[in-house]
Amino acid sequence: MNSNQLIINRISQNIIPFAEGLQWFVDLEETEQISVLQDLRICYEQSHPTDEVVALGLKKSKLKSTFTPCVLILKFPTRQALAKIMELPKGERIKSFCLLISLFSIADKVRSDKYCKDGCSHEWHNFSTKP
Repeated sequence: MNSNQLIINRISQNIIPFAEGLQWFVDLEETEQISVLQDLRICYEQSHPTDEVVALGLKKSKLKSTFTPCVLILKFPTRQALAKIMELPKGERIKSFCLLISLFSIADKVRSDKYCKDGCSHEWHNFSTKP
């Protein structure tokens, strides 16, 4: 797990508060923001999201359903939607981050509750509470 994925997982599990995670993302240079979104895409894809996860994640994100990243995630299959989100202009990055972190948070929690409820060896499910 790289440093971005570590932070992404800690934000998704509320070890790092969302507001603090969002500020971290906003403060990154443009190329670093793109890298974080790519890592977030990988994390989300590996969580095997369902349609229910998408609905819950959209609600959690508190973004308008008419925002471009939200429209894309609803309109296209996951991989296609994520590819399109990665191509969005700079002005859509913060919304994309908020949406993807919310989606990943829900998807990973669902999988963790289902497959890891009795413990697991997934590095990202076994953080200490301190960043």
